[in-house]
Amino acid sequence: MNAAKYFGYYFKGRDDDNNIEVEILGKSIRFQLLTVIEFSSDRKRMTVVVRTPDGKIKVMCKGADSIIAERLAKTEANDDMMREVD
Repeated sequence: MNAAKYFGYYFKGRDDDNNIEVEILGKSIRFQLLTVIEFSSDRKRMTVVVRTPDGKIKVMCKGADSIIAERLAKTEANDDMMREVD
């Protein structure tokens, strides 16, 4: 299952001005793209660093659910989420 889409996150596209558009819980949000760590077969994920409309810096990572799950902090909330998407 695609966990990001299940939880309401969908990558809509990237423009020529270094912005990306993401739909989050039905609302389109445009982020300024600061840097990209490209997908590689070793990492099995792609990472971007963005600036939010309110000026905060965020890191977004996309990869196979199993690869991302291995790197999540061991918390009750993350355990609950993983049970929900299995």
